[in-house]
Amino acid sequence: MDFGTRLKQVRKARKMTQIQLAELLGVEQSAISNYENGLRMPGASTVVQLSSHLGVTVDELLIGVNRDGVEETFPGGNPNSIIDLKSHFLKDVLEGRELSALQNIVGDTVTGAVMAEIIHELIEPALRLTGDLWEAGELQEAEEHLISERLANLLSTMGNLTQKEPPRPYTALFVLPGAEEHAMALRMAAELFSLRGWKTLFVGRSVPVSGLANVVKDKSVDLIVMSLTMKGHVNSAALLIRAVDSFRREGLPLVLVGGEAFSGDDNTRSDLGADFYAQTLKDLGEMIPLYEREIDSIRQTSKL
Repeated sequence: MDFGTRLKQVRKARKMTQIQLAELLGVEQSAISNYENGLRMPGASTVVQLSSHLGVTVDELLIGVNRDGVEETFPGGNPNSIIDLKSHFLKDVLEGRELSALQNIVGDTVTGAVMAEIIHELIEPALRLTGDLWEAGELQEAEEHLISERLANLLSTMGNLTQKEPPRPYTALFVLPGAEEHAMALRMAAELFSLRGWKTLFVGRSVPVSGLANVVKDKSVDLIVMSLTMKGHVNSAALLIRAVDSFRREGLPLVLVGGEAFSGDDNTRSDLGADFYAQTLKDLGEMIPLYEREIDSIRQTSKL
């Protein structure tokens, strides 16, 4: 049974209408209808609210496990698309069968478009949901770390199976500023650039500025990509961007920054001084051609 069917079943068992549930959540009745019909998947915070109002645990509502840890058995058959897999993907990850569940759908050869869908529809939402469930006390810290590690391995494995576009003449360097430790979003960003045919260099965190400058020069880096999940690390990013300004040559490399730290905060973005911002990975993927055009323009200008 998928999430929508389970939600509808629990709501009816509580003798509650869609309108009544929508009023409790402060949303339109159409939102509940969309959830139940599989047209939309609620965010993690909404799932927590739903479970509270319906008197069930998040596990019961999300993955069909009751309070005794026993899996419910439902009719409905096997998933046959990535969207079908989404409703119980986190459960697959916890049970260590995320790769087999995914390969049953996509096979052993993955196109770039399918890989992008895996990132946007499965891995990124699963990471966000994992963080919210951990904050709500529905996941133990060990489970949170286990999920993150398995998702990182899944990203790497599926990336190796993916047919990427022909190489393009651009190089991107991926780095975490300061004490930022959450590298998974940055790895997904690197994969999106790789799908496009870019050369990608992942250096992670704790890279001295002098070392970064050497890599930029030796590898002819066109774009530095930073990811921030916490506002407390914004100052570190600003310092790193100023350092990049000091060793730019002929306008390159440009700097792209994204992540949860910038959600709805235009002031933080304007104060930071980066060249580009991408709040979500989907935004980033759609904007890669824009970055290429800007780099081409700078290269052309430097030749004049």
